[in-house]
Amino acid sequence: MSLASHLPRLLAFSFAGADLLLEAGRDCRIHFAAGAAENLTGQSEDRLVGQALHSLFAEEDRTFVRGMINGLGSGERIGPLAVRLAGAEGQVHPAVIGLCCLPDNPTLVHCTLSLRGVQALAQSSAPRDPESQLLQGSAFPRAVEQALQHARELDQKVTMTLLDLDGLGQIRDEMEASDSRLLLDRICANLRASSLDGQTVARLAENRFGLVHQASLSGQEMARRLSTVVRQSHPLAGKLSVEGAVLPLENRGLERADMIRAIAYAAERFASSGRIPGEDLPGVIENSVRETLERMEDFRQVLSQRRFHFLYQPVVRLVDRRPAHFELLVRFEDEVSPQEKLDFAENLGLICDFDLAVCHHAVNLLSDSKCDARLKLAVNLSGHSILNSVFIKSLDALLKANKAISRRLIFEITESAELTDLETAHRVIQTIRMLGHRVFLDDFGAGAASFRYLSALAVDGIKIDGRYIREMGRAPRDLAMLRGLKRICDDLEIEIVAERVETETQAARLRELGLPLAQGWLFGKPTAKPRLARDAEAQVHAEGMFRGLRGRA
Repeated sequence: MSLASHLPRLLAFSFAGADLLLEAGRDCRIHFAAGAAENLTGQSEDRLVGQALHSLFAEEDRTFVRGMINGLGSGERIGPLAVRLAGAEGQVHPAVIGLCCLPDNPTLVHCTLSLRGVQALAQSSAPRDPESQLLQGSAFPRAVEQALQHARELDQKVTMTLLDLDGLGQIRDEMEASDSRLLLDRICANLRASSLDGQTVARLAENRFGLVHQASLSGQEMARRLSTVVRQSHPLAGKLSVEGAVLPLENRGLERADMIRAIAYAAERFASSGRIPGEDLPGVIENSVRETLERMEDFRQVLSQRRFHFLYQPVVRLVDRRPAHFELLVRFEDEVSPQEKLDFAENLGLICDFDLAVCHHAVNLLSDSKCDARLKLAVNLSGHSILNSVFIKSLDALLKANKAISRRLIFEITESAELTDLETAHRVIQTIRMLGHRVFLDDFGAGAASFRYLSALAVDGIKIDGRYIREMGRAPRDLAMLRGLKRICDDLEIEIVAERVETETQAARLRELGLPLAQGWLFGKPTAKPRLARDAEAQVHAEGMFRGLRGRA
């Protein structure tokens, strides 16, 4: 029986899983089109014939599609993968692509396109590396989580591979610009084709990549394919070394969220770490994951067993040096740097539970009948926490149940974690303020996003990063910046706190600038109990006398 007699059955078989069937040569020109061409491409089947297949896709995916067509071997298939179709007036529409090359005609590539199943695959709106159009490293953990969810729904086994293309940057620097671009395009096309859905692949660093893929594809096979693609790209590329570490995304007896966090953290460390010649990459990655999981468990133990205590540092009014309020600071029993431990908790998504524990401590203290009614406390909240819906729900319930202390409890939003959703952050901050609490932005000026935050978030005040205070006597530009910031804050009617004030000269300059509040060792170190009013004033006066005597000695 001839192929022609089987054609209706073959078309029916293709359309059972797709909306449009296309056939293209290795030059990417379409020879045949059948199906819902108008719905997917806005063109008829006849008009599609003769066009370049990759021209149907968004600019960011054209190189990827062209690379898959050129690299598809006889008898091989790729997909389903998530792609973006080019629509009218620059619009982009998500779709699913599948490719295969039949053994009896290796010069032709058969392509299926469908709108069905798009939602099940990773969405394409995540931040992307501008050069490679792969996911940025920051978006990779979310992509891993989505891939695992999708795999679980389909009862698939998946794994993650981290790849190190040692020397990629140096080799590309030695190439002509067009060859360098072609090499990266082919590498990225190969990685996307190997990934679970065409989207769960990230560029973690210049020469390091991570992807989620079917467990049936071994790390050795992936490295072999990539090495072949690289060698075929350019004679110089033969010097490139491809090495990978495979991390099975299995349960390991842990909560799935913990496992994803640990692996994502290991991937981040992999992206930023150096390499030692001859180092066992798989062993290094595996050890990193194991170490991360141990640190996660240790932090949970610290939290559950309350292996930390609180100190209080005054924020004073510069006009009379009396405490306006106290910042609540945390110290851990193991004497590890608090910031190091809290940064780890933020990176691993553990900070919300810790922030809530600190909030409960502050509320309980201020609500105690024995507490001095003049005491006001400022509590730090991570940017991660205020974007976490579970945390905000718990905090909202806590604050509403203790409205009587609202004027005495202040919140400082730390910039150690970037606020990725300013609209949500603004809404949360306004909810807190409507309950009667003041909200400050902490470490203002330490990060590139500070002024963007000030524009997007309505707050009651800011705390200037201590670096500007330390440098203002030596760097005129920092002093000019403080003057400008003071004018902006006056216009916005928000307060300024100067952090890390350590000398009388600094305090004098801040008073000249008209800054109302300050914090630092000049006015009092963190203590186990807050020192209010007369006690604090006497302490500052005594310390001033001591400095004067020491200066005359």
